[in-house]
Amino acid sequence: MLGANLKNEKNPEFCTKHPETNKDGVRPIQKVAAKDGKLAGAVIFIENIEKGKDWGKDPIQYELKDCDISPRVSVVRKAAKGVKEGAVVVVNQDTDILHNPHGYNVKGAQRVTLFNKPLPSKGDKTDVTGSLSLFKEGKDNQFFLQCDQHNFMEADGRIVWNPYYAVSGADGSFKIDQIPAGSYKVTVWQPYTKEPVTKEVTVAAGDVKVDFELAAK
Repeated sequence: MLGANLKNEKNPEFCTKHPETNKDGVRPIQKVAAKDGKLAGAVIFIENIEKGKDWGKDPIQYELKDCDISPRVSVVRKAAKGVKEGAVVVVNQDTDILHNPHGYNVKGAQRVTLFNKPLPSKGDKTDVTGSLSLFKEGKDNQFFLQCDQHNFMEADGRIVWNPYYAVSGADGSFKIDQIPAGSYKVTVWQPYTKEPVTKEVTVAAGDVKVDFELAAK
């Protein structure tokens, strides 16, 4: 497990109040959250589905709070052609702390800047939907978010192309609903384990259970 000594970072008087920070000012940074073989923070998504439910009205939201980013693993998406807002937003929830969310398209060992937006005050928000318009299906799959003011603040996201996805909870469970009957490729991804795992799953009436195993790097 990695750690950040917040006493040596910007705004230590505030950032050291993070609930996970120890008495020495060190906050553990857990890239893989697993307990008893159950993995939290894995993204599960259906790849080959072209019809079904809508995305919904609420944007995907990343919050900057307590000098941390929540959720630490989630998703981002490219909006429909011509849509420049309402899909993905980033919000500063810290009082009088400047955060500078910097979003990247991860291409192998390289990171390509998508947006870099200073948010100086609590409640400041940036809608980054338009910045994600260059994503290309089949080529782009990983998003990375970091605060340029506090580089220990990080989050990872899977780029998804349909609303059939979920992020596993603390007990490793997940649920994807309203899936039309059919056979699909279902993939599980976590940025700090080995390669994603894909299974063929047939969905009929009722619930379908599928288990995945990911290998540690």
